[in-house]
Amino acid sequence: MASFWSCVRTGAEGLRYNKGNNFQPAGVSTMIEEYHAKINRHDPYEDYELLRSFSEVLKRSAERHPEDAALIFEQYYERQAITYGDFYEAILSKAQEIRQLNIECVGIIGSSTPSWLLNVFAWTIAGRRVVMLDESLTNEETKRRMEETGVEFVYSDNRQKLSALKPVAEQIRAVRRLTRPGTPIEVECGGEMLFYSSGTTEAGHAVVLSQEALCASALNGGQLMECFPGDAVVCTLPYTHVYGFVAGILWPMTFGASVIVGNTARFTRQERDRLEATIMVTTSPGLRYVMSSGAFNPHLRAILVGAGPIDRDILKKAQKQCEVRFGYGLTETASGIAMNVENGDLTAMQLCPGTSARIDYDGELIVSTPSMMDGYYHRPEETALRLQDGELSTRDLAHFDENGLLHIDGRKNELLTLKSGEKIFCLPIEQELGQLMGSQVVLSVRENDELVLTVLGPESMRSEVEEKLREFNDSRTDGLHIDRVVLRTEPFPRTITGKIKRYLL
Repeated sequence: MASFWSCVRTGAEGLRYNKGNNFQPAGVSTMIEEYHAKINRHDPYEDYELLRSFSEVLKRSAERHPEDAALIFEQYYERQAITYGDFYEAILSKAQEIRQLNIECVGIIGSSTPSWLLNVFAWTIAGRRVVMLDESLTNEETKRRMEETGVEFVYSDNRQKLSALKPVAEQIRAVRRLTRPGTPIEVECGGEMLFYSSGTTEAGHAVVLSQEALCASALNGGQLMECFPGDAVVCTLPYTHVYGFVAGILWPMTFGASVIVGNTARFTRQERDRLEATIMVTTSPGLRYVMSSGAFNPHLRAILVGAGPIDRDILKKAQKQCEVRFGYGLTETASGIAMNVENGDLTAMQLCPGTSARIDYDGELIVSTPSMMDGYYHRPEETALRLQDGELSTRDLAHFDENGLLHIDGRKNELLTLKSGEKIFCLPIEQELGQLMGSQVVLSVRENDELVLTVLGPESMRSEVEEKLREFNDSRTDGLHIDRVVLRTEPFPRTITGKIKRYLL
């Protein structure tokens, strides 16, 4: 078989351009017509229901679209492509090599290159447990997660990271071989993946997701937002985040579209123009960056926003350019739970197919979905607290409107209880105070029910901040009173999607 890099082809080979200058594989018009014909028969996904593993997803796309681009990227300022046929063949070859190794668990440090994606799929298809490790983590935190999940081998495109973490993996592997010796066949797992939850109100946990759950999430999302052969999907999130992996990789590959790889979070306008993405997967902050930097791709036909609170202003601006959809999900549900109705209110969402939901007595959203996690890795007690009889406690407060559409009201753990007993959501108050202070702020309740405002800025701002806070307190008629101000010079600790880690403040 040809080597993986010999599979790389120039963007012109096997591809063509339509009249609108949007990249499409040859024959895409016919495929889209067939797709719409299925939709008209009201059963467009009958042949997708059996896709329960990565191997089945990739095999199907390789058989149906062997010469179409699976991956698109830039090399020396030229557009390159790897076809589905070549990509799948290279993955199977790599997986066969991995099966000969006495390694049960691999940690894959985030990146966005063809070889990185090859390894993610090869290790899972080979039946190994794959732990997704974000590249932005400190070496100390990465080591902790490796030890927690039993990572015996590390893959990374970052040589410095690899050099620092390889000894940790070797030590873990040596211990396992002493305590549980075995052959490669005996150590095979089910090819499950471990994604860490965001960890805004507590430290993130390793969430175990089966390939079947991840594939179900990609398929369900595709039933609410269409993705066709000929689409090219760019994702501004790390693929080590479950939303980035499902929406940025699995979703397009399930439907024969192309995945754009590279440093997509910081693409210049010229790069976006050359790669011609038709769909963008991003967050509200990511979309704000794209629009403010002038890097909005004119070829985009749709944008999917998720992994955080909605920013109405920026999404409404983006809606003037193309279709914009907002999705809601959790790491524990492989991302997909609900998505807003096409051309409708961005906050009014319909549930993904196969998903059921109810509102508990205290307003918390409880969901059941085919993309549910197996549990938290080696944390049965924490799993039992969140997952009971197939229903997940989301820790989000929500309600259904008169049309049966879901609205997320806020995080349950970000609901502050005041001395008066009144409960308030942090986010709207923080937004108001942030504008007043001209800086980033975070509310928190400390000892003795003291309500504290942490403001990002130097100590020299204190008198100005305290004066503005007095004005704010005097203007409130709802009993809200902030007791104290803390000034902080270091940036607020955030998750990889930009959410503040409140438990660290």
